Amino acid sequence: MKPEEFVLQVGNITRELRQAYTKANLVRSSQTEIIAEIEPGKAIVVLGRSVPHFHLKTTETYRLLKGHAMMIMGGVAEPVSGISRSVPPRCIHSCLSVTDEPAWIEVISDPPWDAEDHFEIQ
Repeated sequence: MKPEEFVLQVGNITRELRQAYTKANLVRSSQTEIIAEIEPGKAIVVLGRSVPHFHLKTTETYRLLKGHAMMIMGGVAEPVSGISRSVPPRCIHSCLSVTDEPAWIEVISDPPWDAEDHFEIQ
């Protein structure tokens, strides 16, 4: 399945997120990406693919929890595995699942994620 064809089962994933993380606050929910803030500075992202974006102030650290994913960072694609990947401010980045199952990724943001510091590239 091509990443652009990937469609998440939003209802099922949202229920699973809320069961696993009772304090989850859904920040974004689409057919390609679900973001649940667990606490300030920590989120769980479930995705087929994310929209390329950058932050002016925030450094993000990604850690794969479940599935298989690639991170595109600064135009270079690298697998996301058990190790963490840090994304510095101003670096355009995105992730995508490389199978027909969604990838579950823990994202730590420093400073905590803020919608005003999230700029999507269309």
